[in-house]
Amino acid sequence: MNKTIDDLANRWLKRKPDGLSQLESRVLQSTIERTTITRDTNKAVAFHQTFGDRLADTIARVGGSWSFILTFIAFLIVWTMRDEIGRLAEVVKRIDERLSQQSAS
Repeated sequence: MNKTIDDLANRWLKRKPDGLSQLESRVLQSTIERTTITRDTNKAVAFHQTFGDRLADTIARVGGSWSFILTFIAFLIVWTMRDEIGRLAEVVKRIDERLSQQSAS
């Protein structure tokens, strides 16, 4: 189905093609050609970002990832277990010292 700007202007805008603005003609032409007319906003934003902005985005991307969160939870569990085992070892050592002192007396 070959559509022209004239056909689309009449059908969609209910106006004659000679009364279209340049932007309206451009939009209708891109519709016929099936092309986009937008800018890549990611590139525009990235161009204006400072080093601090990019660093903050990177830290947020890493710190908010599931792999980081699960690794950090595992690290905290291991750290807590190590501390508790160390405390338990101290308690056992004190009990042994008291028992050895009592048996020596």
